[in-house]
Amino acid sequence: MYSGKMSFRVVNIMYVEPGSGCTGLSDQAVLRLYENIRHHYHIGSLFIELDSRRRLRVNGTCTIWGSMIHITVQQAYPNCPKYIQRRVMNMPDYFETTQAVSTTGTALDKATLEWIRKADTFFIASAAMDDHVDVSHRGGNPGFITITEDGRLKIPDYPGNSLFNTLGNIIQNPRVGLLFIDFDNRRALQLTGMAELLFDQRSEMDLRLTMGTGRFWLFHPEQWIHTTEHHQVAWNLLDYSPFNP
Repeated sequence: MYSGKMSFRVVNIMYVEPGSGCTGLSDQAVLRLYENIRHHYHIGSLFIELDSRRRLRVNGTCTIWGSMIHITVQQAYPNCPKYIQRRVMNMPDYFETTQAVSTTGTALDKATLEWIRKADTFFIASAAMDDHVDVSHRGGNPGFITITEDGRLKIPDYPGNSLFNTLGNIIQNPRVGLLFIDFDNRRALQLTGMAELLFDQRSEMDLRLTMGTGRFWLFHPEQWIHTTEHHQVAWNLLDYSPFNP
């Protein structure tokens, strides 16, 4: 997973599939990404191995070398395996030349909201005011994300490594990007919008939903990108994280 600041108003996130060199982006989107790097060169990345629940965050600055992106590492550190659903990938014998097709919009329809409600995994990109960017994983049992009456996503903040990288960024800069991957149907959903933190939610239900932290955050989507033929690797679910509530 890679995240970058596309402009002062947008933080976005993308997925690179192992072995294929495929970003899940159209040619035009790749060109926009390369052009953006020339102006906003901070980048955040997350290397995640779903079948072993290992993950490594690598943040730094990037430059373009020919057709490659070169990252100068400024931060690199592992995170705990909590809330990662184990999936194993089946690599195809060869990668097809199918082209990813993307559509965009602002309002989420019922089918997309249902996709989000059933999700057990997503990724969030955030940025501090000094433009340093970070990307992290969020997971739980299907249904851990709820949709409020006004269409915002409500996500519990479970106990974690207590570094609060993402929450700290949101306090400084509420603009974030989310990425949902449909592992079964080769689709992806990128969302950009505003996040809001909710602390000290102390009702019995709130404490149960957050595993005792009393913390949630809300996400108000402003724009979406839906991409079909997003990835070619087949992913099979093995089991849910034993840390999920």
